[in-house]
Amino acid sequence: MAKTQPATYSFTVMDEIGVKASITQYLLLDPAMTVAQLAAAWQAQELLVQAVLSAGVQHGDARLDLVPTDGAVTPASGSRVEQTGLFTFGNATNSRGFGQDFAGWSNAKISSGHIPLGDTDVAALVTAMTTPASLSEFTSNQFLVLNALRTTAITFRKRRRLESRLTSEVG
Repeated sequence: MAKTQPATYSFTVMDEIGVKASITQYLLLDPAMTVAQLAAAWQAQELLVQAVLSAGVQHGDARLDLVPTDGAVTPASGSRVEQTGLFTFGNATNSRGFGQDFAGWSNAKISSGHIPLGDTDVAALVTAMTTPASLSEFTSNQFLVLNALRTTAITFRKRRRLESRLTSEVG
């Protein structure tokens, strides 16, 4: 089972006021993977991503348009896609890090201003990102296999234009 097919998973997430952002992940797949196996792998990753966000996953794709396992997830009260969890991973090929940003990071997944790596949902997400599965493995945007988490941070990505369109009143 050779993982030689470059692929991407993407998730469109939406916060409480309707601001949307996307999360893109890069991976290598076994080209012998069936469509059903690809859909199941995407949905398993969607559950891990949703577990660490307060924004709701609305849809995504793995070269296909897919729906989250339980349909569109309702955003948590107070969620904002501007609040992100930034995970920087290493690879075995070079010294460059790869930053994976998770838009709509949940306030419940922040402890003393940091991402708690001991949290069950956070640990499961990190393990999935750094441990190759039998038919796939996560990579950087250069398709270099991720091998270790280097750092995490809470960051903010401005989406003011879309937010102001969704929250402004005409008057």
